[in-house]
Amino acid sequence: QTTSVNKYLMSVQFSDANNGWISGQGGTILYTTNGGTNWLSQTTNTTKDLYSIFFVNQNTGWAVGDSGIILKTTSGGVLSVEQRDDLIPSQFTLSDNYPNPFNPTTKISFSIPAMSFVSIKIFDVLGKEVATIVNEELSAGNYTQEWNAQGIESGVYFYQIQAGTYVETKKLILLR
Repeated sequence: QTTSVNKYLMSVQFSDANNGWISGQGGTILYTTNGGTNWLSQTTNTTKDLYSIFFVNQNTGWAVGDSGIILKTTSGGVLSVEQRDDLIPSQFTLSDNYPNPFNPTTKISFSIPAMSFVSIKIFDVLGKEVATIVNEELSAGNYTQEWNAQGIESGVYFYQIQAGTYVETKKLILLR
C-alpha cells in the first residue's frame, strides 16, 4: 500500500536498508519497512510541522518541529500527547491507567492546571527507566497518553509524572 500526501516533506531518515521515516508539514510522518517501496502514514496526534526525524534503530527515534515539539518513540511508532478537552483543571492529577492489567497498550490520563513541563516515565520494579512517554511543555488541560509496551516483558511497572513541583507514581501491570 502506498500513501499519498498533499504536504511538504522535510526530513527523511533510514535506520537500516529497510526501515525509514519521513517527517513533514502538519504532523505528517510516513514510514517504510521495505526500503521505500511502500510508505504508510503514522498517527502523530499533532498538526505542528515536523522539521526533522532521527532514529538510532528501528524502535527508538525522535521527531522535532514547530513550537519546540519533540515526539519520541521506543516502539517504532511516534508517540505524542493528545489533549482530551478544553476544560482547565483546578489541580494536578494522575489517573489510574486503563486497562490495567493490559496487553500491549494502556492509556494514562492526567491533568495540569497551568502550563508546565511534563514528564511521564515508566520504570520496572528495580527502578530502571524502560520508557519516557511524555517529555514536553504542555498548556493547562486534561490529557490522555497511550503507551504501547510491545517488546517489554510481562510484569509490574510504575509510571511517574513530574510537572512543576508535582510528582506522583502509580502501578501498572503488563500481562502477556
